[in-house]
Amino acid sequence: MKPNRNNYTPEFKRSAVQHAEETRSLTKTSKSLKISVSLLSRWRSEINKYGKNSFPGRGKQKMTDNEKEIARLKKALKKAEFERDLLKKTVEIFIGKPKRKN
Repeated sequence: MKPNRNNYTPEFKRSAVQHAEETRSLTKTSKSLKISVSLLSRWRSEINKYGKNSFPGRGKQKMTDNEKEIARLKKALKKAEFERDLLKKTVEIFIGKPKRKN
């Protein structure tokens, strides 16, 4: 039988970290919230690394704003390359040039 796991909302995690920052004590905050110090420490490091993008939910990737922009640009580049290759093939069909071997 699986042990029960507690699921905490992103708002709870952010407020817990904020409270720990205000009191300057992870131990006191973790005891008052009845969570482990290591869990609170992990939440704090995630907030420091990802900022507003931390705690995205199940199956979602944690990315900084720059990483999101890079992913979007890569997707757009892949689409543009596909369209370019498709147009090249179409031109070759209509003009009748023999296919080049790479």
